[in-house]
Amino acid sequence: MEEFSPSQLLDQLVMQYYAHLDQQNSVMANQAFEQLVLRLTPVALAQIRKRLQEEYLLQQENELLNKLWVAIFQGATRPSQRWNAERGASFQTLSVSILNNKINDALRKRKNEREKGLVSLVIRNDEPSNHDLPDTDLNVLDQLIKNECVEVVKNAIKNLPKKYSLICWLKIIEKMKSVEISKVTGKTESFICKALAKSTIILKDFLGNSWDPQE
Repeated sequence: MEEFSPSQLLDQLVMQYYAHLDQQNSVMANQAFEQLVLRLTPVALAQIRKRLQEEYLLQQENELLNKLWVAIFQGATRPSQRWNAERGASFQTLSVSILNNKINDALRKRKNEREKGLVSLVIRNDEPSNHDLPDTDLNVLDQLIKNECVEVVKNAIKNLPKKYSLICWLKIIEKMKSVEISKVTGKTESFICKALAKSTIILKDFLGNSWDPQE
């Protein structure tokens, strides 16, 4: 008796699912879809955990899985977009490819959030206190720390040109105001503001090259 691999069994299940949809047998189609989800979940979770290392992103497991199931369902209900065994790839391979696209989207979004957060930290010429900031702008650095990327920010600041590094460190890490930084460094507040503006450009470029969404 010929034995089938898990991937081959999944392919057969998909074909049954398509057949039930074509026959408009919603009960059997739903059962087949539930079996697909059951068989694919361990594979999908393994891929998510392989690609995503940060706790913040791992919290999106369920969201990523749901996006995969929606994509599979939408593809099944559109015959022209269905998986075709004649194209060579197994259904599992196709599913992992779809999931990887969803993961890449999540990583790109995370990278953009990091860069946006860092820029908002550096450019604050009006020097407001935390109590004066709107809720959406509070404790950006605390969010970076929560997301376990503060060490990346610190290393980026240390690699700035010497004339900018200390000023940025005092501003971003020590959370000092320009007037306080001026007393520590002996630089004018005007120089400090210009240094912070230039540092923002350097840091954004450095972090943009360092936070590769494929890593």
